[in-house]
Amino acid sequence: MLIGNTMALPGRRPAGGGATDPYFASVALLLNMDGDNESTDFTDLSAASNTVAAQGGAQVKTARKKFGTGACELDGVDSALSIAGTSAFDMGASHFSLESWVLLDTLKTYNVIFASHWDGTAGGYFFYINSSGRLALYTGSGFLTASSGTVSTGVWNFVAWYQNGDNLGMSLNGTEVFSGATQTLNRATTSTSVNPKIGTVDNNASVFMDGVRDGFRLTIGTDRGFTGSGAPTPTAPFPTSGP
Repeated sequence: MLIGNTMALPGRRPAGGGATDPYFASVALLLNMDGDNESTDFTDLSAASNTVAAQGGAQVKTARKKFGTGACELDGVDSALSIAGTSAFDMGASHFSLESWVLLDTLKTYNVIFASHWDGTAGGYFFYINSSGRLALYTGSGFLTASSGTVSTGVWNFVAWYQNGDNLGMSLNGTEVFSGATQTLNRATTSTSVNPKIGTVDNNASVFMDGVRDGFRLTIGTDRGFTGSGAPTPTAPFPTSGP
């Protein structure tokens, strides 16, 4: 059976974590957030080997983590991760999936999960958690918000956003909480210099996530079979190789 543009495993959706990833060749960004306490080194483990830079107070902390040796602490003031700008994140209307573990310390208007090339004027997109704890998306032309499912503070939540050729979805802890039409998602049309970010958007210094981020995976070319059913909650770190 085909899922997106990629062959799916028969009879089930692909698991989020495990020894190997059947879609690893399509992974565009992969971060496990591991490292020594207070390290500011974050390595992209995908084949793309994107350059990732810690911004503000972003650093590895070993006290609060979902898997592995650490997680990325974001202080809600000036902390984020910046990925060297690339057109790979101009996903258009293609098949894709984005998954991440999030532990929020406070709810705010924009707890940004991922933002790509948004400069506040035209185009770009960002995926975030709003002040009500709902998953939401700015598409470049408007806002989409989940009508169910609430992200709680102080605990780990697994969030995902994905689309295939017909539908777009968001899921929380394994349950799909939003389903809508496919969107065309590209960088801001007035600027190509802004970098994609984890934890903030480029044009607004006051918009920073307050919490902790563990594994992050962006796959372009397949929705991993999530559309219509949600992304299964992983029981292990994201794999760092294919079969």
